[in-house]
Amino acid sequence: MAPSASPRPSMAPYPEEPVQELLKRVAERLPDKTAVIDGDRTFTYGQIEDLSNRFASALASSGLAVGDRVGIFAPNCVEFVIGFFGILKAGGIASTVNSAYTERELAFQMNDCGATVLLVHEALLEVAGKAEGHGLNIRQLIVIKAESQETGSFWGLTETAKGPPPEFAIDPKVDVATLPYSSGTTGLAKGVELTHFNLTSNVVQMNGCQPDPPLA
Repeated sequence: MAPSASPRPSMAPYPEEPVQELLKRVAERLPDKTAVIDGDRTFTYGQIEDLSNRFASALASSGLAVGDRVGIFAPNCVEFVIGFFGILKAGGIASTVNSAYTERELAFQMNDCGATVLLVHEALLEVAGKAEGHGLNIRQLIVIKAESQETGSFWGLTETAKGPPPEFAIDPKVDVATLPYSSGTTGLAKGVELTHFNLTSNVVQMNGCQPDPPLA
């Protein structure tokens, strides 16, 4: 039997570049275009680029090294987006955590992936606190409070950050960008290493399926 042919042209070759380059490019081209709407808060691509640069600088200043894992324990919110790109720009690997996780599940994922920093939404702070009783051991806890600029909080770090993000080399096909975990339906959840190339290729594929012109 002959293989079936796709009605769509191939998207290959895929660009070999860091994920954060996609954001940088669209921010340069469409800085004032709305990127994220979070309740009554609206952020443009230019703002997301600037704020993620600031957060990256703050992470690097606090000791985050290239390859360090950073957990993101938060519901859908603009801080999730800024934090995700900021982690990558600082050279870290983002390990996104299911916001419905219990303290035991949170502790397992963070310890299993070797996270040194945890970005947690204030609504989930109690779960993160109880996770310490299950062995959660991180160096830095950064709390997301939408209206707060307290010292050490997400916005406190972001708004007071100085200097550009650190510079470092990335091999898109080799270097891991994000480390989500499987659902764990047949046992313990397992980390899934996704490289920068994995993610940028997915973006190109999704753009090819959209009727509107791609942003990145």
